[in-house]
Amino acid sequence: MDSLKHDLDSALKPASDRQNMVGQPTTVIEFYRESFKIFKDCQQYFGKAREAKTKLNILKIDDNHENEEMRRNLTKFAKRYSELISRLLASEHIGRGERQLFEEAYSIWRLCEILYFPEDPISPIAPDLLNWLEMQDTDFVSKVETTIAQPIGDLENIPWDVIQRATIHGNLAAVSALLESIADTCPEFYRNMIFDVRQLIDDKPDLPAKANVAIIASYVRAWRTWDQEIQDKILALDPQWGEYEQCSEKQEDGSQQSNDSKYDNDYESVGEKRDAAYRGDIDDSVDKLIRDHLIEILEIVNGNHDTIWRLSEDWLEGVIAIIVYAQPTIARSDIGELISRNDGINSSTSPLMDIYHSFLSFDIPLGLSLCRPWWLTAHLDDLLKYTDLLNDQCEAGEASMDEYSKAEYARLLVESYQEWPLAIEYLSCCPTHGSEWISELVQTTKFTSAQMAEDVYTLCSEKGIKEVAGSISAALADQLMVDKKYSEAIRHYLEAGEIGKAEGASSKVLDEYLSTGQIELLKNIPHTEGCHTSEGCYWVLIEYNEFHKLYKRGDYAKAAKVLSRIMNSQKTPMKFWPALLLDALVFLEGEEMYFDEEQTYKMMGCLEDLTMDEDKEKYLQSLKIRIKHVKADASDKDADSIVEMLRFALSRNLARSVSH
Repeated sequence: MDSLKHDLDSALKPASDRQNMVGQPTTVIEFYRESFKIFKDCQQYFGKAREAKTKLNILKIDDNHENEEMRRNLTKFAKRYSELISRLLASEHIGRGERQLFEEAYSIWRLCEILYFPEDPISPIAPDLLNWLEMQDTDFVSKVETTIAQPIGDLENIPWDVIQRATIHGNLAAVSALLESIADTCPEFYRNMIFDVRQLIDDKPDLPAKANVAIIASYVRAWRTWDQEIQDKILALDPQWGEYEQCSEKQEDGSQQSNDSKYDNDYESVGEKRDAAYRGDIDDSVDKLIRDHLIEILEIVNGNHDTIWRLSEDWLEGVIAIIVYAQPTIARSDIGELISRNDGINSSTSPLMDIYHSFLSFDIPLGLSLCRPWWLTAHLDDLLKYTDLLNDQCEAGEASMDEYSKAEYARLLVESYQEWPLAIEYLSCCPTHGSEWISELVQTTKFTSAQMAEDVYTLCSEKGIKEVAGSISAALADQLMVDKKYSEAIRHYLEAGEIGKAEGASSKVLDEYLSTGQIELLKNIPHTEGCHTSEGCYWVLIEYNEFHKLYKRGDYAKAAKVLSRIMNSQKTPMKFWPALLLDALVFLEGEEMYFDEEQTYKMMGCLEDLTMDEDKEKYLQSLKIRIKHVKADASDKDADSIVEMLRFALSRNLARSVSH
């Protein structure tokens, strides 16, 4: 048991110990590379954790501590990703389009953190949703701050729209400050009214940041008491039966006025004077406006659905306001039901709103399908698969949703950034079709350099993805042909089984050798078991390379035999005959005799065919170029002289072979 604990403890380390290892990305590609480090840590951690849990399950040991530890580490990984996006957005080196894309990605990721990866699943979600909502509209936050800083001149220009929306956003501190500013400009009658409303707002019980069942129960009791006070105050603000009656209506003069008093038409009563001073010279319409807006503010904080929907700018504000004021202890999984009960919600105001709606409704597959960029989908899907929230039911042998997300992200990495190493790393984490997708990606994407193709080939070889080697070899060989590295291209074509293309590359090597005479070109030609079955230039190169090795070693008899075999083979192209004839010259002019009568006749026939062919001039020119690499003292001879020199040497050898 102790060893199993040790296994799981070691698995937990990457989530915490490597927290500070991620760097500061300044470009999107740097961000991708840094996020891969987190992804790799995540794969290693959950791989070890699964192994340890499997051992516990085999022994039928149920340890909730390990499950909770895994949940906390999942939250840490989610937080590391969001912090990385935040650091990218702080960079000055990303374009406007990329910035907008990742601002949306950050907003989506933060919402999913709140919903699916909370630090404390028991604590109320409302405060986090309010902070997230404020993050969506920084312009309104600035507007609230500006409004608070400006004095309110008169009661007819009170910024009720700002106050109401700040209430919807849960910014009750700003609402309280604005109400205080209004009260300073009001007559005593309205000052008392506004003070009472402000006091109730200030008295709203705070949602606990950390909670358990007892703390939540205590909060609910306090909230219900406060909620009842709000309802009472709403009734009090109604002039028909509320406590804020006009002072003159409440007062009684206490004495019988004389019907014929001379003061009846000239002066106000003492009560009317007091009323005027208390209430101020306020028009009835302004009085109604103040009361109505104060009632609306209280109805919002009281969680009145109708008022909240009417005053919210969009469905998102409305849903969060209802959660905050009407259902502050709602479970995360019940938010979807809350949304579904309100049929009047218009959730299609924008593609981004559709994503918010899907995730808040816990329709995770739909939300993931709507997300862009692919970075977001791949990494969010990868984390969600470790929760119980995403049940990706797929048949045996069928790829899961998170595998498809990684595949699309890998394609983006290659097509937009040529980040093959990262793409292969992600695809290699797809157990169902990873190798197949790597092969497909190689076949459909053009490498920009041979070095890149070589790197991809090496990476796949290291990972043991043998079935991809053929596709990569063919693609690499194509790029090497573009770079005119024909010898290397031959090797990769052969590895890919592209025999026809290998022959084409071999022909290019032969042409290059004929034009330069550099024997080094032949040294890198790979020798395979199937070279003798080749039907063209590849076989010629292998044999010719063997000829040079034997000659350099001093084994002239075997070298001459190989040279004759090449000359007499149907596989040898005619363009190579001039080089072979000149190579034979050293054997023809020596004291030893290396070619018999039949071999000599065949070489003489080849020479005559060259001089009578329609491409005679090309072949003669080839002789002139080649002679300086074979017989330096004859490098100044013209083509006709070289032909005559060959004829003489062949005739001499023929005479010797006949008389031998």
